Amino acid sequence: MPAKLYVGIKGVIFQAKKLLVLRREIPKQAAFWDLPGGRLEAEEDFTTGLKRELAEELPGLNSYRVGGLLGARKNLSRTSDGTELVILYYQIFATPFQVKISSEHTGFDWLNLATVKTLPSPYNETYAKFFELAED
Repeated sequence: MPAKLYVGIKGVIFQAKKLLVLRREIPKQAAFWDLPGGRLEAEEDFTTGLKRELAEELPGLNSYRVGGLLGARKNLSRTSDGTELVILYYQIFATPFQVKISSEHTGFDWLNLATVKTLPSPYNETYAKFFELAED
């Protein structure tokens, strides 16, 4: 049994049938394409936590609404202290906006389905499903 369990919450944002991904680099790990979001604080509900994370990571995102839950995934790896992470993915309906990223990320891109399928596992399978599940 893990010492801790964190809940992560991510926003799935599409524009023109492309998925917004943020480049994340963590020391001693390979860089990867992430979705905007982060860990839920103990006192937050899902929507409040997601809105806080979106404000932190995408300061240019002003006009949007949180849609339905698209999926969930449990990370297969644990941190050094045994912590596990479950990630919830919610669709975000956003009016077109100029992407500005926080210092947590080193870049961004809008990826089509063919490009998403070339990402490393588990991102390719997880993100590709959102193209089918997301509402227009």
